[in-house]
Order: sequence, then structure tokens, then C-alpha cells
Amino acid sequence: PQNPTYTAATGKHTTGCRITLKPMTVTIKPVPANPTVNGEYKYCSATEVTLSATQNQGANIQWYRPNLSPSNTGNTTQLGIVNATTTYYVASELDNCYSDTLPVTVTINTKPGQPAVSDITLCAAGEVTLAGTPGTNGNEVRWYADNVRIEPDGQGHVVYNATANTTLTATTYNTQTGCESEGRSVSLTIGA
Repeated sequence: PQNPTYTAATGKHTTGCRITLKPMTVTIKPVPANPTVNGEYKYCSATEVTLSATQNQGANIQWYRPNLSPSNTGNTTQLGIVNATTTYYVASELDNCYSDTLPVTVTINTKPGQPAVSDITLCAAGEVTLAGTPGTNGNEVRWYADNVRIEPDGQGHVVYNATANTTLTATTYNTQTGCESEGRSVSLTIGA
């Protein structure tokens, strides 16, 4: 049954006589559903982080520190600046009953280093294939003209149609983490 009734003794049995028994109801409360963690928390450098979760069935949200000691309640918890990958925890609470404790990992990836690139000099206007060597913690060089990425062609080559002297920007990109380095300026000169 949902809330079974048991009989419990409420006095001392010292004389061998039957003592008074009273019914006692044991209430079985439902375990609240797990909270829903909002989003992923992946960054490319140390940053200030606020975690967010959504409650279910009118439950409260309980946050826990990495050592599983209780932190605060509420839909969000402000962590301050997180410098390294760290796992926090969250659970739903309803009438002193708790859901599963879910891990929430804040991932701090390493930002790539700037690429190795050289200035470009052309004899005349026309197409030029842009190239460079990715910096540390990256595996791809990305190129930009006027803050717009120059997309690679079908063969993976980055080709730019140069019509005037300009400054391009090259970055190192990590295709696994999605992190990108600071830009490095590359001067493109025609007819020097």
C-alpha cells in the first residue's frame, strides 16, 4: 500500500501484561524526478561560471560542491572564476526526499597558441592560397578578412581573391574543443 498502517507499542512491558498499542501510519513519499541541467559548460580559458538547472514537479534545486558538501539552493549557482575542469553536483529536493545526484562538469580547455604565418606579397591582383602552421593546442589555421571567415574550398584550401592591399587575420583553431586563439595580423601587399 501507498501509506501502510503499522501497530507500535508506546509503553514499557515490565509485568508481563499486555501494553497499549497504538496505530502508526508510515508515509511513503515519492522521490522527486531528477533536475534538468541547462546547457553544457565548456570554455577555452578560466572564466566566471553560473550553473543552471530546471526543477520538476515543484521540487527545489540543491547544488553541491565538488566534495559533495551542500552549496546553495535555487535554479542557479554562481561559482565565481573556474580555473580548471571541475565537477559539481545537483539534485532535486521535495519534502526532504532527494532525487539522484547528477554530476555537472565545468570543462576548461586550453586556448590554442597563435599560428605561424608570414606576410604575403603578390606581383598582381588575383587569387592566393593562404597557409600557415597551427599553434600549440590546435590543429587548423583559420583565416579572416574584415572579421569574416574565408571558408576553405572543397579540397580544404583557403583561397583569397586579392584585389587591393589589405590586412588578413589568422588564428589557430582546435576542432575537438572548439577553442580558437587570438588573431595574428598578416599584411597582404600587391605590386610591391
